[in-house]
Amino acid sequence: MSKTQPLQVMMDAIDFDQRNIQTSSKYISFDTIINTEIICDIYQNQDKKMVSLQSYLPVKAAKLQIGLKLIDKDHSEYVVYPSHELVYPFTKEYDQVLHLCHVLQDKIRNKS
Repeated sequence: MSKTQPLQVMMDAIDFDQRNIQTSSKYISFDTIINTEIICDIYQNQDKKMVSLQSYLPVKAAKLQIGLKLIDKDHSEYVVYPSHELVYPFTKEYDQVLHLCHVLQDKIRNKS
């Protein structure tokens, strides 16, 4: 049995007061999320591969799209992307997107 792919969506907005992420198709409440993981899609030679950022071995020629995988109480998986931009590893843009993912992770984990 194959594992279903997570729903991949672009973030339209993050509402820290209401504790949710708005996408074009739904709102994802921070309070329903039980786990998060920063992932990256690697684009190289017409291929796209999704991996955990911890397991990613930098390839200079590859562009990345960094996202945050969210798993909710129903075990539905989403990957939200804070940016449409593809970034090269260890650039200023890469650091900015990664920082936003870390901030979002912290806000989701902090239940207050």
